[in-house]
Amino acid sequence: QSDMWTDNINMALLFETYYDHHLISCGSVAKGTCQRHVIYPDNPADIGSRVHCMYSKLMDEESDECPDCVVSPLGTKILVAEKERFVYFYVGNTVSNSPQQDHLLHSISVRRLKETLDGFEFLTAYSYIDILPEFRDSYPIKYVHAFEKDHFVYFLTVQRESLDSQAFHTRIIRFCSFDSELHSYVEMPLECIYTEKRKKRSAKRSNEVFNILQAAYIGKPGPILAQQMGLNMNDDILFGAFAQSKPDSSNPTPKSAVCAVSIKTINEFFGKIVDKQNMKCLQHLYKNNNKYCVNKTFSINTSYCGAQDDEYRVEVTTALQRIDLFTEQFNTILLTSISVFVKGDLTIANLGTSEGHFMQIVISRSERTTPYMNFHLDSQPVSSEVIIENSLSNDGHILVITGKKVTKIPLNGPGCSHFSTCGQCLLAPSFMNCGWCGNQCVRPQECSMGGWTQNICLPKISEIIPKSAAFDASTRLTLCGWDFGFS
Repeated sequence: QSDMWTDNINMALLFETYYDHHLISCGSVAKGTCQRHVIYPDNPADIGSRVHCMYSKLMDEESDECPDCVVSPLGTKILVAEKERFVYFYVGNTVSNSPQQDHLLHSISVRRLKETLDGFEFLTAYSYIDILPEFRDSYPIKYVHAFEKDHFVYFLTVQRESLDSQAFHTRIIRFCSFDSELHSYVEMPLECIYTEKRKKRSAKRSNEVFNILQAAYIGKPGPILAQQMGLNMNDDILFGAFAQSKPDSSNPTPKSAVCAVSIKTINEFFGKIVDKQNMKCLQHLYKNNNKYCVNKTFSINTSYCGAQDDEYRVEVTTALQRIDLFTEQFNTILLTSISVFVKGDLTIANLGTSEGHFMQIVISRSERTTPYMNFHLDSQPVSSEVIIENSLSNDGHILVITGKKVTKIPLNGPGCSHFSTCGQCLLAPSFMNCGWCGNQCVRPQECSMGGWTQNICLPKISEIIPKSAAFDASTRLTLCGWDFGFS
């Protein structure tokens, strides 16, 4: 009714710079349509002066299609890419049979921005894939992250292990970026695990699975991590923050892990598994008599994008597993954000938590590392959406969102004062340029009294045990304190 107001929750916020500088916002009302805000270079904060509705009615009055209905109020992930002089939108939507979704929203779709900038159009009449209507409520799919690498588009999702299972897990969805009808669509489970040996007399290992992806980031490794992983420094790596879920739920618990896998390894795994026939029909998308569910041999090479008539829409049943990089040290924390940058030889992870903490930690496959920086940003969770800028320069920074607040944090850290002891100070990564001065950890220019050092800590003694002893007897003394022999 005209006197009823409904909150328009922003579901997607995207920059478009191919045609001009625009901000595209898509909300939860008006059937998930979008608005285009013109951005003025001399006044980028003014996004309200010129706003255009991105909706145009189809010529076919009887058509149920709505290419301008882009986002779902239940959740959406969009990847924007420029191809062949067009701007493509790869969209993943969480859908249901709820009355609020009185129009047809597609689960996965490919559409492009009209050159008139007043809406979108599907590339063909089959540029989408939908969950079967009978499974829309019982088989929800959450789209967590999307990216494009080497002519492939990837979506990372959280969904049930099968139609009959109540347990949830993480999947990688992949298809060719030029595949306008998604013939090359494949789903595969992705597991982040922590494994430990049981008693020495048993060679069996106990695997603890972190099944729910919370955030992901695509980055490159520094020299040390690249060597440890057997990769080149130009290889792309998927870094993921995972959590254990509550039983038979997609809701996370405060128990997290971080895993990493190269994009090259993902594609090699897809190819090997398809060759072994470890696959089945995508039962949440097709009925058993559909051509994609009929037994057939898959002899095509899934490591490249071939002819458009190659059709192998399948679900891979074997999970790609990776081991927790930080050996379960975040088993009391819910990680909600991850991003990665390289500083010198090191690969650094920025981690955010559900309680508003921001941490930095060196990623290593050969030795245990702990966060060298951990401070409280806000009472709100740190968002999975982050931006790293100028990572190779000394003024590089990260933009972090908590609630409705954006915080700009230097990649070199906010300073050195949070290192409370000399030992902590001298163990800080070298790029932070921290040293001990008197009784505090500072950078060289902040040491007014002189004597700034990165080489040695004077020992601090807090207690001597015992406090007294016989003068003529031999007594063993225990000295308690810190920084003994630190040099």
